[in-house]
Amino acid sequence: MTARFDKRTGHGPAVHDDQAASAEVTVAAESGYEPVATRISHVVETREETPPNGGANCVVLTALSPVQLLLPLDPARRCAVIIAVDNDIYLATSLEEAQSVAGANTGTTAFYLPAGIAVPVNAQSALWAAATTTATMTRVSVLYSRG
Repeated sequence: MTARFDKRTGHGPAVHDDQAASAEVTVAAESGYEPVATRISHVVETREETPPNGGANCVVLTALSPVQLLLPLDPARRCAVIIAVDNDIYLATSLEEAQSVAGANTGTTAFYLPAGIAVPVNAQSALWAAATTTATMTRVSVLYSRG
């Protein structure tokens, strides 16, 4: 028996898998050679993954802009570290919450972060920074990883 090839692709027998297997065995038996395994013995499931990445930035809170988005909503974020460099700040999960405590150091509806303390964040939700004082500028550093 001779194997027929697909004229469109120029590859392999133009028959179904069962027919191709029997054709291989027949051709191998006629030629005296053992058939070579051409089929995949098992399937390995794969998935596409992006390489881990991250970044760093610094947000400056001023009298003209006492509230700023520090970390946007990011389902791919694994973790972040936040540190208030110059002055104490508030961390809030919404713009309105951050605006309600901005410019004061007696707010009770947001997370109070003293200057110089690094805080790890393992959440993917958005975080807003609000200055406790508008007399001087406040730098807030963020280091994050994604993946």
